[in-house]
Amino acid sequence: MSKTTESSQMDRTNSVIFETLIKATLLLTDNNFSMWKSKILTIFEYLSGEGELSTEIELVLRMLLLAKLEKVHDRVVNPSNEEDTLIIWQAIINEFASSEAANQERIWNEFSNMPFNDTEVLGFITRLRSMLIKMHEVGIVIPPNILSYEILNKFPPTTELTTIATTIQHCGSAITPTHVLYHLKLYADNLASTAKVAKSQVRIH
Repeated sequence: MSKTTESSQMDRTNSVIFETLIKATLLLTDNNFSMWKSKILTIFEYLSGEGELSTEIELVLRMLLLAKLEKVHDRVVNPSNEEDTLIIWQAIINEFASSEAANQERIWNEFSNMPFNDTEVLGFITRLRSMLIKMHEVGIVIPPNILSYEILNKFPPTTELTTIATTIQHCGSAITPTHVLYHLKLYADNLASTAKVAKSQVRIH
């Protein structure tokens, strides 16, 4: 096989890999920054390796970033940085993962004001997991047991949720957000199972 043929096949392979990476990268939102950043960094590394960015690669990366911003575009891109990939990247980091006090306060308030919806428990679990990641990224450090009690305080005073909270508080081991989320997932599964049984009974009658 000639070097030209090998090079052509490698180019096609690289093109397929690059297209796959791009398609697998979601649009950036307030709820997926950590996962989004990991995918973007993988693409950065794939294109640039350990060397400096060439003009061509820098342009490709900038086009990629701009294509994956959409709803948050105006928050991180402006006339002064729109032609510099690295400055745009830094603006994204500052917007979503800044450890400055003002940003920490914003994230904490977002967590504190997050309501619990008994009709959408799985959605609450997803949003809470995302929020916990955000808090970690911006440097909000709170003892796991305190954070867990903050989550438990969001529960409405229904019999089922009060029982769950009591079970968690008296489990005999350290209370963590992961432990709370585990019990919430069981609760959500139980709600879904009960709903299926109810629907089946309606069909029978």
